[in-house]
Amino acid sequence: MTESSTERTLDEVLDELNDLQLKFVLARVNARFDHQAAQAAGIHGKTPIRWRKKGVPIDEAIRLMRINAIQSAQEAIKAAAVLAVDTIIDEMTTKGSERVRAALAVLDRVGMPATNRLEGSIEAAGVMIVLDDGQAD
Repeated sequence: MTESSTERTLDEVLDELNDLQLKFVLARVNARFDHQAAQAAGIHGKTPIRWRKKGVPIDEAIRLMRINAIQSAQEAIKAAAVLAVDTIIDEMTTKGSERVRAALAVLDRVGMPATNRLEGSIEAAGVMIVLDDGQAD
């Protein structure tokens, strides 16, 4: 349930629909207009209007089904994101040119795009390496 504690669940709303109404609602979730969904459901174009006048909760069912679809898609993306991160990390530990791209992808995702550069110097094994942000005065 969302903001209102009186809002019904998708299952509760769908339980009120007959098979033809459910067929229309399923078609309407993806159709742009009622008449397109009516045609797909095999009903007259004015039938949804009559159902609304009778208080059949087709609009509530359509709204809740769309919300459910969006939430399902978000959950799938979150699950895929974990796999994507694992893949990038695995790629970073291999040898080859993809390793650098994988490392840059990780840095980009944590807010450090490749265009961010750091200033400073590093001395290792007697070799001085100068890091410059590219904006020398």
